[in-house]
Amino acid sequence: MWAAILILTGCGLRLAAARGELVLDEIWSWELAANCSRAVQVFFLQLDNNHIINTLVMYALGPLAEPFSYRLPAVLASTVGLIFGYLLGRKRGAGLPVLLLLSFSYVLILYGSEARGYAYLTGFTLAAWWFLEEFLERPRFWWRVGFAVTCTLGFLSQLPFAFAYAGFFVYSAIKLYQKRHWMQALLMLHLWPTLAILAVYLFYVDGLVKGGGEKLELGQTVLAAFSLVVGGPQLAPWAYASAAVSLVLIVAACLAEFKHDTARGLLVTVAMFVAPAGVIAASGFQFVYPRHFLVPMIFAYVTSGCLLAAWWRRGKVGRSAVVLLLGAFCLLNALPVARLVIGTRSPDADAFRWVAEHSPQGPITISGDHNFRVGRPLIYFFVRHGAELKQQGKLLTFVDNTEVPAEGTDWLLRHTPSEWDLPHDSTTVDTKQNRYVLRQVFPATSLSGFGWWIYQREATETAEPE
Repeated sequence: MWAAILILTGCGLRLAAARGELVLDEIWSWELAANCSRAVQVFFLQLDNNHIINTLVMYALGPLAEPFSYRLPAVLASTVGLIFGYLLGRKRGAGLPVLLLLSFSYVLILYGSEARGYAYLTGFTLAAWWFLEEFLERPRFWWRVGFAVTCTLGFLSQLPFAFAYAGFFVYSAIKLYQKRHWMQALLMLHLWPTLAILAVYLFYVDGLVKGGGEKLELGQTVLAAFSLVVGGPQLAPWAYASAAVSLVLIVAACLAEFKHDTARGLLVTVAMFVAPAGVIAASGFQFVYPRHFLVPMIFAYVTSGCLLAAWWRRGKVGRSAVVLLLGAFCLLNALPVARLVIGTRSPDADAFRWVAEHSPQGPITISGDHNFRVGRPLIYFFVRHGAELKQQGKLLTFVDNTEVPAEGTDWLLRHTPSEWDLPHDSTTVDTKQNRYVLRQVFPATSLSGFGWWIYQREATETAEPE
């Protein structure tokens, strides 16, 4: 009963968070899907924002679907992940604490309700882990098929599934080594996933183009990721405290796993630390964000839930510690979750609507500090609400910042990536040195959104003729 309540609550939070307009990366995926004439083309779009499963879903729904429709399959995938997470935890007598951590994590709610690949990554990671555990306990054909299918779908969801698969391979190799014909069993278990990896590499990864982004310091990103695990802030100094608690719990959970089963300890260590560190070192970590550590976060929740369950069984002191930690976890995550559920994922639409409402009838020219990040959401907003604006006699027109006319544009928009929300000045200038005055601010409301700083062109006074 309690498991059902937690799963339904986690699903409800994700459904509530799935409301609102698409954000930039979702819009980008929507555009990629809309430009494909056939579904098979999706598999060959070598751009890192092409999360193949998600792009296929968008393609199937078509370019005119409502934003909620694009996010609903992601919510379902994330909810399925909660079920498999509970089943994994239940094997260790830790079903409820694992489920609670997975259900109420702000990071998992945010990315589990977004039309990108992270929700599918979550669901297929936990499903593949469960199928692997079942196969290693009771080698059956269907468990092996389930593992192969979920691994394949995991790689097609998001490339960081490789972190999980590296752990799965080490874990299964150690477990099968203890049995007869272990080499044959290992080959049969990993043959299809290996072929899937090879196909994904040849047709997608090899020649993959990075879409770009903010180049953040690796230490800053890792600090934010550890802090977000427990629902803490991203920035120092407060992030240090929550990151320290997170790190201590994760290390303690890993040590407990080693004590329980060396193979299982290696599984979580490889998935959480070794594989991510290896990929970052090999890639040069040009663009690394907290969301790229989603797989290690998932493993952290499962192992930490198992640790808390073990503490609970040790008596009053252990139970008090568990209640304190889980209570603090829920409170820390409650604020960002409430902001996401009650508000919107991103204030893009509110910002653009404000500009339209505070502009006279006729063409409204808008430029920005970043052509892609400002122009794409603005164009999508006009696609969605163009008919409404035309009825009001208003036409939003985006002007590339390299093509700003001598007199400037009516409005200039500056954005602030939500990961590191920093204020802008009260005045600014465009590429032609026209002066603009800050009129309104729409702060970032989630990790996925941007904060918007809206500037209006300052009126120039002309001297009256003598």
